[in-house]
Amino acid sequence: ANSITVVVNDAFDGYYNVGGNVVTTDDELRAALNQDVENISIVLGADLSLDVNSSRTYNIGGPKTKTITISGIDVETRATEPYTLTFNLKDSDWSNVITDATLVLKDLNIKTSGYNTGHWKRTHLNFNCDVELYNVTSTPIELGGNSVVKNLTINNAYTNTYALWIGTRGQVINIDGLVVNSAEDDNRGIKIADEDREEKSVTLNIKNAEFNTAKKAA
Repeated sequence: ANSITVVVNDAFDGYYNVGGNVVTTDDELRAALNQDVENISIVLGADLSLDVNSSRTYNIGGPKTKTITISGIDVETRATEPYTLTFNLKDSDWSNVITDATLVLKDLNIKTSGYNTGHWKRTHLNFNCDVELYNVTSTPIELGGNSVVKNLTINNAYTNTYALWIGTRGQVINIDGLVVNSAEDDNRGIKIADEDREEKSVTLNIKNAEFNTAKKAA
């Protein structure tokens, strides 16, 4: 059976990255993310799109890459309003963001587009990697690796779905500041489950969370 540990109001420290190369087209974004360097740091200079699917076809980073940072605020041109990064699902039921590095997203709006038939997983952006989210507004997501979250808002406009799905992979998830808006069409808040996953423990440390849901679920 799965072992789930939930710790409320357990403090942790986060950090914010600054700087990076400004990209203004989808091609520039993909080229920057395909670098095989230790640290990739990118700042969006426009609303951009990144293709994803269920496999490593659209893997980001390289064997040397340890950290990938994407910021949605170009301090030179738009200091207060973040840009949007759309993850475009190409051809499968899994919207997977895959990298062997730690992915850091900050000051960013996130949404999905593309392939829209089949399993519910097409609508949930699955971070199939270690991820850190700071000041992010998103459509429904799955946290599939070790995660640090500070100030995340999830707006769920789909039908009969969870806003935040946590697959059991033995990960540790630290959340400080979470707003879930998932109150329409029988939508729910959080689910921790081993569906399509190994039966492993998950540790969820969470504080400063607010849920607006149609059904109770945690």
